[in-house]
Amino acid sequence: MREPYFNSRRNGWYLRTGKTEVFLGKSEEIAWKEYRKLLAYSTSSGEEATVSGVLLAYLDELRPTVSTERYVKVARYVRQFIAWIGDFREASALSRSDILRWLNENKASADKPPRYWSVAAKRDAGQLIRSALRWAMNEGMISKNPAANMRLEQPAPRTTTIDYETHKRLVLDAMSSNKSRSFALYLIASRCGARPQQIREVSKANIFHNGQAWVFTKHKTKGKTGKPLVVPLSPCLQTLSRILAEKREGNLFLNDRGVPWRKDAIALRLRRMREKLGIKGLVAYSYRHTFATDALLSGTPIATVAAMLGHTDTKMVSQVYGHLDQHTWHLIQAATQTAVHRLQSNQSPPNRLR
Repeated sequence: MREPYFNSRRNGWYLRTGKTEVFLGKSEEIAWKEYRKLLAYSTSSGEEATVSGVLLAYLDELRPTVSTERYVKVARYVRQFIAWIGDFREASALSRSDILRWLNENKASADKPPRYWSVAAKRDAGQLIRSALRWAMNEGMISKNPAANMRLEQPAPRTTTIDYETHKRLVLDAMSSNKSRSFALYLIASRCGARPQQIREVSKANIFHNGQAWVFTKHKTKGKTGKPLVVPLSPCLQTLSRILAEKREGNLFLNDRGVPWRKDAIALRLRRMREKLGIKGLVAYSYRHTFATDALLSGTPIATVAAMLGHTDTKMVSQVYGHLDQHTWHLIQAATQTAVHRLQSNQSPPNRLR
């Protein structure tokens, strides 16, 4: 890479890469600092590979394979880690303890109260760094993955489910506001059990089978299932989908400004509702958990529930989504039915008439 030079006509320091001039700064000190960063970022393989170079190369590889929303989140974590570890830290000197210290450190600035990531955020960020280093090792950029055996705390599963009365309160609260009436449609759609991201992104192109289902060719478990995800809709949601599809070519569910819902905006709405209505643990995924639990309570086989949620097996449903322990009456009924069946099976067959 060529060294920085001063362009007197533009009154600044620049770097030429091919036919392009890259502005580095007004002063020589800043220009060389930026130049050293670019050197670090460009060193992504070999003994001198830097953490920054490896992670930025991973971002370039990842960009065309994930959604914009996911890429922005991954890029944020990557740049935060680079800023913490340093631009010139060699990848060979990186250790598992370095990553764990970053995950557990105070994220607030000096003049603000301490702020630490949740268990879920730490796990998400840690898995990202581990995946990036594993990719770099497979690509031959680094000789080992220091995060290969890094253990990350498992967040406690969410247990909040939403009964009909709670759902009704949420919808009425959204309808009562001039700024969030469109959010009521998002809440109604959430009862189908789809992932929150799918509800935010569903469009006219995803409606199939005469409006009876949403079909997604790209989804979270596509790599495992190898199949499109089919989200069956209730009659109410079938009608709603058809109505919205007649009016909109793009996303079906838009906010009051006519633009697609963002993940952060959904989270903010639910947080305000959670505080206002006193509903503990309410998050967007609560609807998906509710759908799975209601399906199991209605007697739907667990394999069918797993298929409706887009899972390859029943493990996730039984461990995470089926909150049957919250429905004591259902469990009591099940125990009663078990006892009755046991008694009936132990009874001697009636004597035949001779």
